[in-house]
Amino acid sequence: MKTTILISLATLSFSLSLKSQILLENLYTNKSSFKIANLTQSGYKYYMLDVTNQQIVIYNTNHSVFNTITIPTVTNYTCTNVFELSDNLFNSDNLMEYCASFKASSTINDYSAVISENGTTLLNCGLRTDPSVFNIGGNIYKLQTVRVIGGTYKDSVRIYSLPGSKPCDACGGPTSIVKNNSTTSTMPNAYPNPTSTQITIPYTLTNGDTKGKLNIYDINGKALREFSVDNAFDSIILDTQEFSAGTYYYNLTTNSGVSNAKKIIVIK
Repeated sequence: MKTTILISLATLSFSLSLKSQILLENLYTNKSSFKIANLTQSGYKYYMLDVTNQQIVIYNTNHSVFNTITIPTVTNYTCTNVFELSDNLFNSDNLMEYCASFKASSTINDYSAVISENGTTLLNCGLRTDPSVFNIGGNIYKLQTVRVIGGTYKDSVRIYSLPGSKPCDACGGPTSIVKNNSTTSTMPNAYPNPTSTQITIPYTLTNGDTKGKLNIYDINGKALREFSVDNAFDSIILDTQEFSAGTYYYNLTTNSGVSNAKKIIVIK
């Protein structure tokens, strides 16, 4: 009995020790521009540029492959950097988009662009430009492109408004999980909240809208459920027994825009 107890204590001690250490999960080699994206539809992803094959390789957080995007071929140019991977920031079609920097193979000037995963160029930022996305409060994001002449000399700066936004951050709470910041539909508070079995989510369609989509997200902004709603009713009942305990968000999408997100707390 004493031997068993000692073995159990040793196993517990080893387990606790493992949890308290920094452990190597995986090693990515021969890759460039390793970054992290928070996608509205599927949550956090790792991504990086495979310069040799001119592809963006996207991984789940468990390091399995999520998707691979082939960068469009541009004569005399090679993509040398990708950044700002998103699925609802530069467009509203739920395809992924990204910023890319291209280096010329001759005396032609380098340039940057915003490109969709289907290969469509959404914006040619211009020659010798350095694009970046910034937030000006709430869910309002803008794109800045700086034309650089002679190293650090700034020739011109262009500011673009963007049609979408980034999803909420798990640590920062909801910043409204929306594609734009147009609060065109009324979303009263759900009840009872917190809940353990089911919750009523009321809504009101405005601005002449007769139909909409009520969306449920997890804390990382990953879409979990989508319900079609119309003006024949003013609420839906959501069964929360299938959800794990935690915080979730919901919003309403109509032809007029997207409401701000509100919180649901599920307890067990």
